[in-house]
Amino acid sequence: MSAPLADTAPLTDRINAEPAILRGLSSTESLLAIGLSFAFWIPVSLTFSVLVGHLMVAVAVMGAGPIMTVWLMSGWFQKVKRDRPDYYYQHLIKKWMADKGPMKARFVSQSGLWELGRSLPVLRSGLSWNPLTRTKKDA
Repeated sequence: MSAPLADTAPLTDRINAEPAILRGLSSTESLLAIGLSFAFWIPVSLTFSVLVGHLMVAVAVMGAGPIMTVWLMSGWFQKVKRDRPDYYYQHLIKKWMADKGPMKARFVSQSGLWELGRSLPVLRSGLSWNPLTRTKKDA
């Protein structure tokens, strides 16, 4: 059996979008979900364990809380991403942030007429800007 040729092998290093690894979340999205859930649940679990008086409660809440949160966040992301193009929600968040002010828009969001920002010089009568319609006497 021969090795696959370079022209028939799939180009896995040239994919356009990250593959889904955790209930529809890509690697970047799953790291974000895990980081946010731990950032939320660590203080909550420590506060809860102080109120209850047992440190083991904090360990249990820190273990179960992020897992449930990532599971619920991935389900929410599945609904947001369903039947939408790649990076749809990221563009939606960036557009919202640009509209609200904390971030500059890096894409065109203007609706209306476009202009060059300058005016064209006035033509003498009988001349045309179109070179195909000019005659020899016009040039």
